[in-house]
Amino acid sequence: MMNILKSALAIGLSATLLGAHTSFVAFAQDGPPIWTPGMTDNSGQLVPPPLFNQDGTPFQNREQYTANIPQRTTNWFPGMRDSNGIEIPAPLYNPDGTPYIEGVSPRPEIPIYRGNDVAEGSQTIEKLLTQTVDWYPGMLDRNGNEIPAPLFNPDGSAYVEGQSPRPKIPMYANVAEPTSPVVPPVLRDQALVKQINAEIKSTDISLRKSSDAYVLDFEEGISAIDSSLYLSAVNKKTKKATKITISINSLGQAVAVTKVDLKKYNVFIKRGKSTLNKVKIGEPAP
Repeated sequence: MMNILKSALAIGLSATLLGAHTSFVAFAQDGPPIWTPGMTDNSGQLVPPPLFNQDGTPFQNREQYTANIPQRTTNWFPGMRDSNGIEIPAPLYNPDGTPYIEGVSPRPEIPIYRGNDVAEGSQTIEKLLTQTVDWYPGMLDRNGNEIPAPLFNPDGSAYVEGQSPRPKIPMYANVAEPTSPVVPPVLRDQALVKQINAEIKSTDISLRKSSDAYVLDFEEGISAIDSSLYLSAVNKKTKKATKITISINSLGQAVAVTKVDLKKYNVFIKRGKSTLNKVKIGEPAP
């Protein structure tokens, strides 16, 4: 009886080992594993659903998908949409800052996964769209217009080419929509304050409408902008004055962020109670 049990156990064990071996061989021959919901990688972390199939088309949450697990990116193509149906725009620039030209420039790489597990080291779509490149003299926007050199650094001091840090230009967004305006600090150097006041009094200043802000154009450069400078917009009918802060945007431009239509106002640049100059309202930014 004991011998029969041992024989049966040996046969069963051999079959189990053979089955495991056969499964492994089939796995190797079939290529990459099948992604399924709840799948984990070798470290025990969940493998997130792909954003894209390997041909770049959106992944539509099918029950199974042949996922080449080491693959993290796919090539972007015009009209590509993410899994929510949102079109992924063409980049404005190549990683080296040169203009992106469809059919000439190398296609950007789009991350397949939205998580950090299998795609660790790659970028999410959200991070991809916030990529930036350094501005350089002569750089052109999507419409072929030259992007002007910045006038100011984020701290309000004058931009000096070759010394000041280059501003960052978004790769995917239109450059005409600069971001992150900051209010420069107050100047403590009274000699410099007097110099700036004199510069403002002796130059023509105009405002150009751009999105939800007005860009200040100075005919002659001034040494700095600080937070004690501001615009006073006086309503032409009611004579009521509105104070508007002057900030520095991400392109190094001095801007007055407001949704007020300043064409209906007389605008002055002031420091404290002192009026330094009247500001002209120019044509909208191109």
